[in-house]
Amino acid sequence: MRKVIAKPAAQWNPPIAIDNCSIKQLTSNYKPGNVFPAGTTIVVYSAYDHCGNITNHSFKVTVLGNGLKIHCPPNITVDKIPM
Repeated sequence: MRKVIAKPAAQWNPPIAIDNCSIKQLTSNYKPGNVFPAGTTIVVYSAYDHCGNITNHSFKVTVLGNGLKIHCPPNITVDKIPM
């Protein structure tokens, strides 16, 4: 039996860059649907226009926990038999 491991992926709508000089390129260090490690990761979007201007916007993606789980049996009580 193959074990399936769920990975923490985040979804968002990518930003839209607007400019009076027309947008040349919009880049990001992460994309919607990427898998993120436990903790906080900063996602940065950069917009470049045809006039040479650059602007950045960032937001945080936080993954809680580390994904590690242990399934233990219930507590066990045993009567000691006198000898």
